[in-house]
Amino acid sequence: MNAMKLLPFLFILMGQFLFLISSLYAQEVPHYGFLVYMDNPKLCLTCHDGTVAENISPCTKVSCLLDRKSSHPVFKKYPPTGKESEYAPVFEVKAAGITLTNGEVTCISCHNLMNQQRPHLVLEDRRSRLCKICHIR
Repeated sequence: MNAMKLLPFLFILMGQFLFLISSLYAQEVPHYGFLVYMDNPKLCLTCHDGTVAENISPCTKVSCLLDRKSSHPVFKKYPPTGKESEYAPVFEVKAAGITLTNGEVTCISCHNLMNQQRPHLVLEDRRSRLCKICHIR
């Protein structure tokens, strides 16, 4: 068979292989009757836009506002530029179970759907324990 005729077949085969490998690493968890992927925080909005579940779209603009007592920046670089001394190093944050998606604080930095108890925090926040993982000052 001519090598040029085989090339498109090889590209298709390679694409299918890469898709299979990437899907092995995507973590799918049950969440209120749905199977959801935890690796993409922007997918939260597919349900949490007010049509299926509580609207969290205000959280994606500037700060997470669901906690009426405070707000927290989301989709922002960690640590904030110029404030590195006020935050724990990235390796410590990750070791504590905090996920930084592309180096940013996102929904899944504080919320883990594997924890079935609302509000699905990555760990108990008694005495601001969760906050103190990142905020050292």
